[in-house]
Parts: sequence; C-alpha cells; structure tokens
Amino acid sequence: MKLIKMNQDKTDPTVIKSIEKCLELAKKGGVENCAIVMTHNDNTVSDVWANGKDPYLVIGALESLKQEFIDSTIEKREIDD
Repeated sequence: MKLIKMNQDKTDPTVIKSIEKCLELAKKGGVENCAIVMTHNDNTVSDVWANGKDPYLVIGALESLKQEFIDSTIEKREIDD
C-alpha cells in the first residue's frame, strides 16, 4: 500500500466558495439567522450562530441539513438541489 501525504495546510476551494456565497447572500439582505460549523485539520471543531429569530425554524433547517449530509456523504444517495 502506498500512502500519499496530503497538504492539510490549505482550505479546500469549495469551502471558501460556499462561505463567500453565504456572505454575498447575507450582504444582499433578508437573511435572518445563520449557523456555521467548521472542522479543522487538527480534529477540532468551530461553530457559531447569529440571531435566534424563530428558533424552531432554525432547528428544522439544521435537522434537514444533517439528514442531507448523512444521505449524500455516508449513505451516498443523490440529493436534489
């Protein structure tokens, strides 16, 4: 077996693109809540949330995201956009 050392010092460009897209949407207006979770190459986790308007809606959105993430990454199911 051949092991390949990956460069773990750089953030994947898709992560940066997703964060920039969210920032752009927030700057346009209309975003009421935000929740962000980041995992780091040293196995630590950062999280932040802003506002708390309609917390049940936020919890539902987080649960939906959780299920989509499980389905697409662990279960390898196709997710409709």
